[in-house]
This record gives sequence, C-alpha cells and structure tokens, in this order.
Amino acid sequence: MEALMSETMTLNRTVTVVNENGLHMIPCSLMVRLIKDFQGDVRLSNGQHEADCKSMFDLLQLAAAPGTTLSLTVTGEQAEIMAEQISRFFENGFKLES
Repeated sequence: MEALMSETMTLNRTVTVVNENGLHMIPCSLMVRLIKDFQGDVRLSNGQHEADCKSMFDLLQLAAAPGTTLSLTVTGEQAEIMAEQISRFFENGFKLES
C-alpha cells in the first residue's frame, strides 16, 4: 500500500477563464468529458466555492466569468499530465485538443 501512495501526487496551478462567455454549460460539459477517465481528484476553486470537476453542476456553481482566475488542484498518479491538459484547455478557450 505504501508504494501506491508514494506514486500519488498533488499539483496546484492557477488557470484563467479566457473565453468571452465564461465557464458556462458547454465548457463545463467538455471539462467533465476531459477528466472522466482520470482516476484521481480534480478540483477548481474561486476562493469562495470549490468544485469537483467531475460534476458539471459543481463547475457551474463557480459562476466563472471571463477573466476569472481559478485555483486548480489535481491529485492522482497521473496528476502532472492531467494538470497540463486542463491548463491547455483553459489557455485554448475551452477547446479540446485532438
């Protein structure tokens, strides 16, 4: 069990909503799809609310308008890869890479 725990990492990053419509229903559904197979935990926080990124409802509750800066926390064995994918998703205005 200790070997498994040593492989799990937690990464914290800051992401900014750059698209003109904010984090609305479509980007939230794309975000859920992006991380659906990730075995760890992905959370976004705006300082007042924290969202489980596997829940579209939680993401919508952030009410993140254009220009909003969010704290991203990714925990799991592939945390570095997932954090990078999510960062690019935000940087690209919520467009998924092929």
